[in-house]
Amino acid sequence: MHDGNEIAVKADGLVRYFNGFEAVRSIDLSIRRGEIFGIVGPNGAGKTTLLKMITGLLRPSVGKISVLGYDSVRDTIKVKENIGYLPEEDSLYEEMSIMDYLHLFSDLYLTKRSEADMRISENLSRLSIRNTGVVGDLSKGMKRKIAITRSLLHDPPVLIYDEPTSGLDVISIRAIIKHIKNLARQGKTIVFSAHNMAQVEYVCDRIAIVNNGRIIALATMDELLSKYGSKKYLIDFESSENQKVPANFHAKSNQDRGYSVQYENIDETNALLQWLGRTGGRTLSITTKSDSLEDIFLGLVDGSHDIE
Repeated sequence: MHDGNEIAVKADGLVRYFNGFEAVRSIDLSIRRGEIFGIVGPNGAGKTTLLKMITGLLRPSVGKISVLGYDSVRDTIKVKENIGYLPEEDSLYEEMSIMDYLHLFSDLYLTKRSEADMRISENLSRLSIRNTGVVGDLSKGMKRKIAITRSLLHDPPVLIYDEPTSGLDVISIRAIIKHIKNLARQGKTIVFSAHNMAQVEYVCDRIAIVNNGRIIALATMDELLSKYGSKKYLIDFESSENQKVPANFHAKSNQDRGYSVQYENIDETNALLQWLGRTGGRTLSITTKSDSLEDIFLGLVDGSHDIE
């Protein structure tokens, strides 16, 4: 039965074997209602296997998973009623017209035609898709938008999107990302997997980094930055006419008296600024640069960061 709490998806001790290979290893996970939850990891990390177990398409070898309180094994039909799924590779019925294709799936979902038409019209409008023509004549980006529209026909509260923008042009990506954020504002829970780290960093409320079948980090972007990230200070300056820049500042000359330097330590930055103040030098610019999700991801996966 529906448990009425604030958890949309919950996994406990999740393990999945394929011919003796452990693709997913002891994953515990709670995804909150109304959040956009990102899953990132290298190829073969277990992301798609995890998503398919959430949808009920794959059964866990060990452990259990629930969606809105419904067990993915015992209550598979209920789980599928509450989920809209967008797989990474999606074959559409290319000979059908757009409307016939979407009506077919609305009928399969047992959605009233009037409700289906309302949702079709709303999503086609938001995603800038014409409602005439044959599916096979559409571009890759338009086909992806049709697949997203299909996932929403039964108005599911939980959406599982595997690489929703993979291989698409910038305009299509922007439209889909905007649509996903709008769906979250409507209260839908979205589990979002993508290789594009910048998209995940921009879109997701929390992010799970998966490697070798395990979640090695799970936090908000701010929390990941605080724990694993670094801030760099980029300084351009001029020395006074008769002052040589000490070697311990590790500055690189870019003109007669102009220098550039990059520090990760605020104390080093302060030491340089104090020296400039004492010797009559001049600061031209100071900029800061924080690590991106990609920087943190690479550090965790290649072992540069310690994993607790």
